[in-house]
Amino acid sequence: MRGPRRDRPRDARESVHARRVLWGLALVGAAGVGFVCARATLQPPAVDVVASGDLTVTVVEATVGRSVPYVVRGEWTQTPAGAGASEGVVTTQHVDGAEAVIPGSVVYTVDLRPVVVGLGEVPSFRDLSQSMQGRDVSQVQALLRETGHLTAAAGDGIFDEVTASAVREWQRSLGVEADGIVRAGDVVYLPSLPARIVLDDEVGVGSRVSVGQPVLDIVSDVPELSITVSLDEVEQVTSGPLTVALDSGPVEAVVASTRTNESGDALLVLAAPDGSALCGDRCADVPRDPAAATYRAERVVVPEATGSAVPTSAVRTSGDGTTFVTTPAGERRAVEVRAQGDGLTVVEGVDVGDEVRLIGSEP
Repeated sequence: MRGPRRDRPRDARESVHARRVLWGLALVGAAGVGFVCARATLQPPAVDVVASGDLTVTVVEATVGRSVPYVVRGEWTQTPAGAGASEGVVTTQHVDGAEAVIPGSVVYTVDLRPVVVGLGEVPSFRDLSQSMQGRDVSQVQALLRETGHLTAAAGDGIFDEVTASAVREWQRSLGVEADGIVRAGDVVYLPSLPARIVLDDEVGVGSRVSVGQPVLDIVSDVPELSITVSLDEVEQVTSGPLTVALDSGPVEAVVASTRTNESGDALLVLAAPDGSALCGDRCADVPRDPAAATYRAERVVVPEATGSAVPTSAVRTSGDGTTFVTTPAGERRAVEVRAQGDGLTVVEGVDVGDEVRLIGSEP
């Protein structure tokens, strides 16, 4: 048998009732929150929708083309051509390669004594005076005739009195002692004259020269204009037209010859399309200093074209190979592609100001 029920205290009964009420409210609240969360999860987020229409662009006028740049360097090549027979110090210099010299021109001085150039193949190797003979005497006589000092008949190759008299007259014109003796160091013979010449790199004012030392270089008639690239790039350079921007204006160029330089790179010598000098009649404008003789060249990859231009993504090709653009109304308009480059295409078939769709924007 159960024992008699004992009544709970009143405050305990009120506490239990309060807890039940709170739990009920909590369940109702949780159900409300769950409903709100479920509604927010199941419904798409609210966004502002703006009717933007088809993606179109306006046809503009533009120039399209692509080229590969190169650096062209100009160089006046020098060829050793004359050895001196003077012993002393170079005191003045009279040539710089800019102007051609002729027989009898003073090119430098050694110990203040003038040294001139003459035409001949036999280098000076001895002092010449009356009664001597030889091919070197003939060269002196030819020099005296070129300078206008030997006008009377003289024995060819024989240093006679007529020749001695002409030598004394020539010496007076140079401001040296007129003793009639042509010293070995007075003349440097070159294989061709007139010619543009410079002092050898080892010779300059203040330098000491010795007998038999190379003293003069002949400068080329035209400068060599060339592009230096790696051996792997040679075919790329020659695969398209070249244009060189000289000081006188742009000129077309071709690769006339190729050789390997000391670094193992390819040196491509340029010329005009007809094989003539690239600088034409303006070669004298090419600076003597190689550092200043630099020009820009371009190999044309895509010839430039100017006209109605659209983004390349607006141009499509149909199954039969024809190209077209699409108007905002969905109409296809056939176009002819003239050039492409840098994301633009110049076409014929639309006008500047027209609207066309981009690929992927069609409904």
